Amino acid sequence: MSSRSAKRVVVMSAMGTDVVASALRDLPGVEVVEARSEAEVLDRLEGTTVLVMMNQVYSAGLAQALHRAESVRLIQLLTAGYDRLESLGVPAHVRVATAGPSRSPAVAEHTMALLLAWVRGLPQAHAAQARGHWSGEIRSSLGALLESTLLIVGFGSIGQELAARARAFGTRVEGINRSGRPHPLADRMYTPDQLPDALGAADFVVLTLPSTAESRGLFGATQFAAMKRSAVLVNVARGDIVDTEALTQALRSGQIRAAALDVFEEEPLPAGSALWEMDNVLITPHVGGISGAVGNRILARFVAENVGLALSGQPANHLVAGENFRAD
Repeated sequence: MSSRSAKRVVVMSAMGTDVVASALRDLPGVEVVEARSEAEVLDRLEGTTVLVMMNQVYSAGLAQALHRAESVRLIQLLTAGYDRLESLGVPAHVRVATAGPSRSPAVAEHTMALLLAWVRGLPQAHAAQARGHWSGEIRSSLGALLESTLLIVGFGSIGQELAARARAFGTRVEGINRSGRPHPLADRMYTPDQLPDALGAADFVVLTLPSTAESRGLFGATQFAAMKRSAVLVNVARGDIVDTEALTQALRSGQIRAAALDVFEEEPLPAGSALWEMDNVLITPHVGGISGAVGNRILARFVAENVGLALSGQPANHLVAGENFRAD
């Protein structure tokens, strides 16, 4: 099929997108263009059917250009998050699909690593190792996931992958979703308005919900006050769900025991942030969804299948509810 009759898919290059582009080229009747800058995307936008990109690089300029590019039918994100698109807007003729399910196993594994790090005293042991010190004192702080209660706030694909892994450790899993409807992977489900009660029962609280108008700033001083003083907060969702100042104060005062954070309100986390210096904080640089070559292959298969559905006239999977952020 000639390039004139082929449906064009533009992939905005990032880590792992060469594998994605290769998988897309296996689709019949598809012209794949790898763009290395926003300028290259804008230059090829007219006549493009699908745009494949990271949430983080979506810009106001691209949002405006999409209004004029009526050929674009789908933005296939390479991320689970879509907060940039929500805040900047997407024209009504463009649908948005996330790559959440392809990233979920990696995020769940990363979360388990963060949980186990605190339970088994790994940050303290590593600090002692750096000093060449045999640190028997960490024994008093060791615990277990066994028979603990894990509250997962946001029981979507990431939350469910995490629940399956946590249950294998003998953990009681509780969750929060919009409906509160029971789920086979949860011992109990809550609705959002039951959050205070749920927090009071949890040994570990993990945030896995998307950043939306409803969730931004959800965790502040009131929520930390409702948690056990022995509780650990893990955020692998988005940084703006948590009030950083309130979290810092809760950690300093002993309102909660510790936090493990992969995401932050400002990224990279500024050098002057108090979080860097706190012994009860574990920081990773927004890498929860990354799992190397394996992850890139999973992502590529997912994206190619979803784009293939869209190009064949079928609804893509994992579409975001567009009415929440349309800029019509």
